[in-house]
Amino acid sequence: MANWRFYGRESELETVDAVLDTPHFLAQSVLGRRWVGKSSLLAEVAGRRSAPPLVMCELPLPPYTAGHACARLTRAVEKAGALPLLDGLKERRPYVDDSMRFGDIVWHLLNRGAAVCLDEFHNARHLKLEADIKLLVDGLKREYARTERGKLFVMGSHQQQFLQMLRADQPLFGRFTAAARLRQWPVRTVLEMAAEHGLLSRPDRLLALWTAHGGIPRSWEGFVTASNGARLHGFDSLDGGAWRRAFLEAELRILDDPAERFDGRAYVELAPDLREAVLHLGRSPARGLRIGDLAAEIRPGGARELGEDLLTLKQHLELVIGAGEFLGRESEIRWRIDDMNSLFQLRVFRELFGTRQGTEGSPPDLKRSLARLETLEGETLERFAAAWIEEWPDTRWSRYGVWRAGLADIDVMAVTGEGADARLLLGGCKRDPEDHRPGWLRRQFTAFMDSLAAARGDDRDEAEWLRSLPQRHVAFSPEFTGPQRERLAEAG
Repeated sequence: MANWRFYGRESELETVDAVLDTPHFLAQSVLGRRWVGKSSLLAEVAGRRSAPPLVMCELPLPPYTAGHACARLTRAVEKAGALPLLDGLKERRPYVDDSMRFGDIVWHLLNRGAAVCLDEFHNARHLKLEADIKLLVDGLKREYARTERGKLFVMGSHQQQFLQMLRADQPLFGRFTAAARLRQWPVRTVLEMAAEHGLLSRPDRLLALWTAHGGIPRSWEGFVTASNGARLHGFDSLDGGAWRRAFLEAELRILDDPAERFDGRAYVELAPDLREAVLHLGRSPARGLRIGDLAAEIRPGGARELGEDLLTLKQHLELVIGAGEFLGRESEIRWRIDDMNSLFQLRVFRELFGTRQGTEGSPPDLKRSLARLETLEGETLERFAAAWIEEWPDTRWSRYGVWRAGLADIDVMAVTGEGADARLLLGGCKRDPEDHRPGWLRRQFTAFMDSLAAARGDDRDEAEWLRSLPQRHVAFSPEFTGPQRERLAEAG
């Protein structure tokens, strides 16, 4: 079994390297949801370089104070082996407050060329560090714009709070430029990691893992590292049902920690109205809900405000997505959860959040959770296939769960190639490859394409163009045997 290492992020690594290679002072922000690998990114870059030293300090939550932040910063300097950089620091005594002392330490480190990373920077507001950080950044930009100085990185997983601090009416407006915004791993990185750790030997179980973890590095690391090695037990030896039960039991043990659950610290960034929308969508049908229906259920008379909340959840937090009938009216857009890890928690273990059913200490109903996992894997196989195709170099766009009223879904749809090489890919997904029925798929695809002839207005040209493209029909499943491949190939 390979050791865990840093995977992917080539463009983000180049971005941070370019920042550190710039001789003058820069202040950069790094955004991304919790566990997506922000700290690992900076640590990886620092580990590949002999200089500058990287000091990483996580700002504490309430009720901790700026005094606690100073103590953490000092420990971080010591851990980085950078204590000599504080030689000559003449502390002003008495300080007006600990925030001024914190700013002095950071200023001294940056003047000596260190790279300083303040993690969970959204906590700077309650620590009353904003004014000192503003003065520090302004001073270094003004006085040392052309001389060699260190770099300041600020990171945050609670993106709403972080972005609010950078608004035009806030003290830190314009102080940071975006160094990197980390999103979840693409499918190719998940497969690269899975290959190293022997997870490709059982593609059906890899699908279960991807259903639970999506592209979140921390979740995958927890599954494969030595400290959690027991979670790998039986990956190859147990039968499918027994392994999935063992996997869900292991996930439940992790989710018993409130910090790991959707309702816990990982999602504390959600304002109450946003949390309510996400929790409700987590209980909605797989296709999702129209905004009017969702508003009627959770916020009567507040459809406009709900629409703004959904855009925040989509654009900033990447938790939901809106999609409607293909080439259909905008009013038919349906909203659904788009984050794999959240979807897994809310669909598979939904009764465990907030309150547990049954008596205290009673075992959860894993039989029900296993059925939900199996259902969800069918949906996430479509997501996996569409995401995999989207990463092909010649793919113009790809979608999953494409539908028109009165017709069955097209599980995967994509346009690949340019000009004369353009192709329309239509795909069907089945967890069990024996369930693929080529004749039925062809009839389904034909009915779907024929329905596009009814497109009107601005959609008509796109519909006619799609109907003119040569088609490629594809069947997706976690794994095919030789005879199954031959049967499908003979059917075209």
